[in-house]
Amino acid sequence: MDGGDVCAYLDTHKIEAEITAAVAACVEQGAAQPLAYLARRLAERAAEVALEFDYKSLCAELKALVRSHTCAKELVRLSWHDAGTYSVVLGGGGPNAAMRFQEGGEAGFEANEGLDGTIALLAPLKAKHPNISHADLWALAANVAIEELGGSAVDTRFGRIDADSAADSVEAQPGRLPTEKSAVHLRDLFYAKGFNDREIVALSAFALVEDYGLAEDAGFAPWVEAFAADQPKLASDFAEAWAKLQELGCGRLMPHPASLEHAAAGCQLPTVWLDLPLLAKREHNHDSTIYAFELPNKAAPLGLPTCASVHLRVPGRGRGGGGPDDFDGSDAARPYAPISSDEMHGRFELLVTRLGGGVASHWLHGLPLGSKVGFKLPRAEVRPEVQYPFAGVHTFSLLCTASGLPPMYQLLCTLLSAPAEEREVVLLCHSATVEDILLREELEEWARKAAGRLRLVHVVGTHPDELPPPGWEDTPTHTAAAGTLDKSKIQTYAFPPAADTRLFVCGQPKTYAALCGAREEPGLRKGSLLHELGYTGSMVVKM
Repeated sequence: MDGGDVCAYLDTHKIEAEITAAVAACVEQGAAQPLAYLARRLAERAAEVALEFDYKSLCAELKALVRSHTCAKELVRLSWHDAGTYSVVLGGGGPNAAMRFQEGGEAGFEANEGLDGTIALLAPLKAKHPNISHADLWALAANVAIEELGGSAVDTRFGRIDADSAADSVEAQPGRLPTEKSAVHLRDLFYAKGFNDREIVALSAFALVEDYGLAEDAGFAPWVEAFAADQPKLASDFAEAWAKLQELGCGRLMPHPASLEHAAAGCQLPTVWLDLPLLAKREHNHDSTIYAFELPNKAAPLGLPTCASVHLRVPGRGRGGGGPDDFDGSDAARPYAPISSDEMHGRFELLVTRLGGGVASHWLHGLPLGSKVGFKLPRAEVRPEVQYPFAGVHTFSLLCTASGLPPMYQLLCTLLSAPAEEREVVLLCHSATVEDILLREELEEWARKAAGRLRLVHVVGTHPDELPPPGWEDTPTHTAAAGTLDKSKIQTYAFPPAADTRLFVCGQPKTYAALCGAREEPGLRKGSLLHELGYTGSMVVKM
């Protein structure tokens, strides 16, 4: 490439402008390691450019292509064969669109015969949307095709890096893509990609289409039967496994902003999983840790609705039906209420206690900084009937156990953040011991700032008639009580039943059962403690 070609290349791809902007930012920051700063800045910019295309327009054009050319299955096959080259055993592979080079490499694999026509079908769309990579386009096309075939919606993430030539292909097809039709062969291939039997059957039931005799295989047969009896489970597990297949060997991928749906206006978390980096963690007490996660928009807060929890994904720890140690390979999800207010921008914090057998809490505690963790805000978490500013309510009683304190703390921050409001709050929190009290310093500080609007009551003990531990006594900022959240405590400290009061409950299942009825049970259970005390369903909120 001569000098003129170099200049033309730089201008076509706007590289000189990008480097100039990165260097200017580096100088402005006074970076101590300028090359490292430039590398990070350009990598971030590359990820942004990967999303600079008209997502909605492209999806509409892909749907039209599928319908006009009846090519849905071919598009699915193209994405599967592009990503399926990945192998832990052989090394390398993954989606990079290397088979678009016809002079050799992956284009010559027997399994890829006929895919050159499918690639050609997509070429005009790639020309129209130059910023999307070929590999990302193939993945998105397959996912649009799957929906057109009646399959599950699959969330596409972007940022796959295209091969520069056929030389970037993997060396051979064997061990990466199928060469024979047998269950044993399929298992060998997919185990080397990091899949289990459940995921293999889910993929085969829809996307791989070939008959590999899975129903006759001892390991696969139970999943064949289970999915045949539960089509929604098949749809869900397929979408999860297919997304995993499409991202094999990829670095950081991001959803396109236009593809995200949000359950609440202003909240940065969508209704689908979004991976966020773990920024920091600090030990809070002997069994609890505070974790900080980076948000996509660093200039804005999380924007979570009042009383809502974020859902956290734990990869591979979904439970089967065989007990607490029976994991079926699916992902688990757990709700957590952030303890950070909207005064914090660009990140949010979770306080997580490591419970015995707690899948999420122990997994999270073992993660190194920089790890990606999936979060989303399901629509069910947005509850308009319990949203701030709680019109007509003047007194609030917050009843919780230690495990239920984070959502109460979030609510407390909202209720007390406006000093001019004439609202009074009592927080009645039960912990097993004084050492188990969470957010003690933060709560004491709220009590000091609230100027009489907050009464803080700490209850410690494991049975109702327990005596206070040595030295456990009242202070100017809290009332020291002993025992449990029983009838006398609620009568003594909570606001009495009234049209303008609300009583919030959060804790373990046994706490709900005793005070108001199970969390998922609508209304206030007759015969429960709060019902006996004269509260009504409209006065009680199950967090």
